[in-house]
Amino acid sequence: MASDFLFDSFSSKAPQTARKRHLKTLYDLMHVSILRQDLQRASAAWAILIRCPDFDTRRLWRIGLGFLLHQWGPDGTNGERPIDFLKTVMLQEKNNKHGVLTELVLLLIKMRKFHEALEELELQVHPL
Repeated sequence: MASDFLFDSFSSKAPQTARKRHLKTLYDLMHVSILRQDLQRASAAWAILIRCPDFDTRRLWRIGLGFLLHQWGPDGTNGERPIDFLKTVMLQEKNNKHGVLTELVLLLIKMRKFHEALEELELQVHPL
């Protein structure tokens, strides 16, 4: 059965309610906006989606990180917010801790915070 949605990430079955259909349409709009590099519209769609209890953002933390890096800059000038975000995601996301740790360490290295990157690795690899 073909889906009416461009980015059918959650399930292949059609949404049962109008609310879920709107959420999927908004999710599609966010992805199309990202592809068109209209990050203002994409981040507005993301801001609505993360406030909806029906929408599971745990698997989509990389999208949130991308918006934070775009907004706050990956060059280290205002990088504390993305770092805090990744540390929060690492506490919440037990199944993909390795992926989150990789992103965190790479971001810290990019920001030239080598000692903090090493501390995160040591803390996560060899917990106390």
